[in-house]
Amino acid sequence: TADLHEGLTRLQAGQTDFDVGGVAVDFSGIPQGLHNVLRDLQESPLGAKANQLESMTIEMVAMLFDFIFETKDLPDGIKALLARLQIPVLKAAMLDGAFFAKKSHPSRLLVNELAHAGLGWSPVMGQEDPLYRTIDGIVHQILDHFSDDLTIFDEQRAELEAFLAEEEKAAEENIQSTADEINQKDRLQIASVVAKAEIEKRIEASPVPNFLASFLRQNWQGTLQNVYLEEGEESESWGSGVTTLEDLVWSVQPKRTREDRRHLVAL
Repeated sequence: TADLHEGLTRLQAGQTDFDVGGVAVDFSGIPQGLHNVLRDLQESPLGAKANQLESMTIEMVAMLFDFIFETKDLPDGIKALLARLQIPVLKAAMLDGAFFAKKSHPSRLLVNELAHAGLGWSPVMGQEDPLYRTIDGIVHQILDHFSDDLTIFDEQRAELEAFLAEEEKAAEENIQSTADEINQKDRLQIASVVAKAEIEKRIEASPVPNFLASFLRQNWQGTLQNVYLEEGEESESWGSGVTTLEDLVWSVQPKRTREDRRHLVAL
């Protein structure tokens, strides 16, 4: 009816203490917190002017928001934002009789997706969190601009989906970056262990002067570590580095034969 539509429009705008068709309306359509204003509407003189179909519609939408308020996993901060959509959703249900028959109804889809997205927010994240601000912005867009064109619900749902897609992309990039960092740290640790093992094995197997032992540990170990990281244990460079390590250790051992001395000169 015209009177009920006018009343809902004024309640959506946050007006109170106004008359519609000689009936006083003294409650706000934009609640603070988890308050079901549709129950207030049912008990008000304005609700009494509704016909039977309108009364049933008010009751069904009120039950929808009761269900939202009772959802345990949904944070109260998000419930309070969704509560502000009660009057616009009721208007949408009255404008389109398919509201309850179609799960794909624009306003139902928007409320469902806002609630689902809201599961990813917690009070410790604060109201400056991008997700909270996005949901809050969508709620204000509906309150400020919805009259009788249901396409605004689809438009705002598209805004939400675009935001969530961007957030998911950023999260995936962050996860990949973190995984790469962890992988790099793991490889660096393995390279350090392998290079150190190669050097300590040669030092323990043969008597080595302190100056050479220090050089191998402080300098050559880093060289082997870098080769392992960049080219791997199967590479020619790794084989060359290990061979050089063995030659260095062998070069300081006593040379008791002419062949050993010739080999040292050749090296």
